[in-house]
Amino acid sequence: MAGNKSFSRKKRVENLVRKVLSQILIEEISDPRLNLLEITRVEMSADLRVAHVFYSSILSLTDDNASNNSEIALRKAAKYLRSELGNRARLKFTPELRFNYDKNVEYANHINQVINKLHNNE
Repeated sequence: MAGNKSFSRKKRVENLVRKVLSQILIEEISDPRLNLLEITRVEMSADLRVAHVFYSSILSLTDDNASNNSEIALRKAAKYLRSELGNRARLKFTPELRFNYDKNVEYANHINQVINKLHNNE
């Protein structure tokens, strides 16, 4: 029973962190490198002190440098994002934010392109 409880707490914190960071990016960050950025998921460490934040950018589908530019901008904004997360989310500890480009979106787009090519060849 206790394992189930901690699992649900972890999931709740992951969802809260994703929601709050997404709101901050939409409402307050004016850096154009982050305009079309989406937080796709958050994975918390077992002790809830580290948040692995996965993101994607619509621009990265057409521009190879976009994911790199987004990463630079996120790292630059990390202190502010963490501070705002701490102000908005009622957590015992404000987690350290570690940003990771989510390649799943890019891979899904590639699969769709392959399927479309196969479909058009028929």
